[in-house]
Amino acid sequence: TSDAKFMGFTRTLYQQIFDQVKGQMWKDGGPIVAVQIDNESTNVRYLQDLKAMAQEIGFQPPLWTITAWDHVRPPETGFVPMFGGYAEGFWYEDKGMPAKGRTHYFFTPIRDDAEILPATLTARPNSIDMSYINKYPFLTCEIGGGMAQSYMRRTIMSWQDVTGSAFTQFGAGSNLLGYYMYHGGSHPLGANGQGLQEKQDSLTTNYNDMPVIDYDFQAPLGEFGEVRPSYHSLGLLHAFMADFGESLAKMPAAWPAEMPKGVNDEKTLRWVVRTDGKSGFVFINNYERGKTLPPRNVDLTLKLAAGDVRIPAAGQTTIPADTFAILPFNLDMNGVLLTEATAQWVCKVDGPTPTYVFFTPGEMKSEFVVEGQTLAPVAGTTATTVTAKDGKTARILLLTQAQAMHLTRTHLWGAD
Repeated sequence: TSDAKFMGFTRTLYQQIFDQVKGQMWKDGGPIVAVQIDNESTNVRYLQDLKAMAQEIGFQPPLWTITAWDHVRPPETGFVPMFGGYAEGFWYEDKGMPAKGRTHYFFTPIRDDAEILPATLTARPNSIDMSYINKYPFLTCEIGGGMAQSYMRRTIMSWQDVTGSAFTQFGAGSNLLGYYMYHGGSHPLGANGQGLQEKQDSLTTNYNDMPVIDYDFQAPLGEFGEVRPSYHSLGLLHAFMADFGESLAKMPAAWPAEMPKGVNDEKTLRWVVRTDGKSGFVFINNYERGKTLPPRNVDLTLKLAAGDVRIPAAGQTTIPADTFAILPFNLDMNGVLLTEATAQWVCKVDGPTPTYVFFTPGEMKSEFVVEGQTLAPVAGTTATTVTAKDGKTARILLLTQAQAMHLTRTHLWGAD
C-alpha cells in the first residue's frame, strides 16, 4: 500500500535503481522503452503513487506498464497493461503435463491468462467485463521462456514448448514479445546464509521448494551463458519482427470462421491471420506440448477486399506434426509481388538486388507465387531471382529450418 514508512524504503530502492540506469532511457538514446511499476498489484492508488515517485526521481520512459492478468483492472490512464502465459509452471499441482498449460498452444482473442479455463478458448467464462482491455495495444511481458526446476515438478522444456507458446500470442496480435526468463541467473546468498528462493512455506508456490541458488529457468540463454535451441528458434521471430514489425504492428488478428471449440478439440486447424486487409501473414500452429498432433492437409481461402487469396494456390499442402509456420501473402518485395508462399519469411538482406530470406517449416514443401507465376514446390536449399513486369528484381533465398535456426544477420564491410 501507500503506507508512508513503506514508501520511504521504496524511494531508497527506486533511487538505487535509477542511479544504475541513468542515461539509459529511450529519450537519451538508450534501450529502456518501458518501466513496470510493480508486479501483479491491484491497488490503483498505490500504482499511481509509485509512478509519481519514480517520475520525481527521474524515470522518464515512453511507457509505464503493469501486469494485468488475473482480472487486474489498470487505472483508466497512465499505464499500459501487459500479459503473458506459461505452458508449464513449478506452481502447478498437476502430475505430468499441466492441463492449464494446454491453452497456450491455441490462438485466442482472450488476453488475460486467468480468463482461460481448460475447456474455453473463445467465450469468457465469467461475468467480469474485460472489453476495456481492447483499447490498448496487445503487449506481453511474461511469456514463459522456459521454467524453473523445483523439487516437486522437475520439468523439461523443449524449444518447441517455448516457441510454440510465444508463437500463438504473436499470431493473436501481440506487438511485443517479452519473456520470463530470457536469461537465467543465480540467486545470491544473504548475509545470514539464507537464499532468496521461494520456499516450501510460501503459499504462492503451492508449498513447493525451489533450489537455493540456481535460477537457470531453462531460458534461451542459460544461467552460465549457454545458448539453447530456444534462443535460435525465438530468434527467427525476432528477426522477422525487426524487418517487418512496423507494418505488422498495424495488422490486427482476423479470426477464422471455424475455431477450435476448446482445448480438447484436436481436429480443428489452429490458425489465424494478421492483415491490413490487403496483405499479411497466416499463422498456423500444429504443435502442443505433451501431444503429437496429426499432420494437417491445409487448403485456406482468405476473403479480402481486393479479392480472394488461396493458400496454397495450387491446392492442398500438408502441415506436418510438431510444426508451426508464418505464411506471407500479397507482399511487396522491391516492386515484385509475392502473392503467397508456403514458406516462412525470416528477414531481408539489403543490396543492389535485395534478398528475401525464407525457410521451409518442418518437412513441408515450399511453393512461391510471384507476379502471377507459381514456382515449383521445392524442399531443401535454393536461391532464385524474380523479376517484375517493370524490370525490378528481388532474390529469394530458401533455407531449411535447421539452417535458419543457426542464421545470423549482421552488417560487415558496409553491407548486410
